[in-house]
Amino acid sequence: MLIFSGISNPYVRLALAITICGAVCLAPMCASARSRRSGRGKSSAAAAAARRQAMIQQAQAQIAAAQTVLSAAESQGGNAQTQLTSSLSKMQQATDAFKQAHETEHGLLKELTEIEHEILGEQSVDTPYGRAATEIAQAKRELASIKAQLLSQSDVSTKLIGLKGVALTTAANEVLESHQPYLFALLRVRTAGREIDDVRTALFRADEDWRQTSEALTQVRQDIDSAKQQAIVTGFARMKPLHEYRKASDAAAAARTVIAQAEGVLQSLNATNKPPAASSKKK
Repeated sequence: MLIFSGISNPYVRLALAITICGAVCLAPMCASARSRRSGRGKSSAAAAAARRQAMIQQAQAQIAAAQTVLSAAESQGGNAQTQLTSSLSKMQQATDAFKQAHETEHGLLKELTEIEHEILGEQSVDTPYGRAATEIAQAKRELASIKAQLLSQSDVSTKLIGLKGVALTTAANEVLESHQPYLFALLRVRTAGREIDDVRTALFRADEDWRQTSEALTQVRQDIDSAKQQAIVTGFARMKPLHEYRKASDAAAAARTVIAQAEGVLQSLNATNKPPAASSKKK
């Protein structure tokens, strides 16, 4: 090969060949890891959009079900209570649907964690992340060694005998923090920790799939928080199970609370209560 021309030392040639081989083998692995997650970000964004649309539809369904309860509460006749009970059951089903939002949140969080593991797994020892990981590992080993040496000294161990829990931790920290080598080692660990956090953050933000998935997760969490806030403001969060509202007047009050909460959710999602129009038959 031309790349080896002019290199007479066989050991140097062997080392160079191993290095090239390693690089060639590593490249497909990194490309494969990237291809495995290619498109995840778009899928995550689609999941967040679908979850938002589902919340809108669920809020609209809540309003429709609650309006049915109001009608049933005002009805008279022999089957009025049966209608009210049935309407309350449907309203309960509509309100329970909001709990599904957390399933989307957990799924996106799992997806984001997997992407992060893949990104970090692509980093070799000679990358900024690899060097930062080596530094923090060495710093932690140094700190642990100094700590063990200090606490094993006879005068120190005698001082700590009989202490437990918070008292032991406090006394040990007082000993450690009075020694400069320990403080220097602790500073090294903290500095290395900040460094690897910065490198990790930069890697994640440079990855398109990570950014899209992170944004999708943030959006879903904001939507969930908005729904929770509306539940608190309207009193929805303090409501009893809807089947317990047996009296018509109580059921009507509960229905109005459900409507207020659902309308607040729609407003926070920049949506309106426009349920699908009833289909009409051609004459």
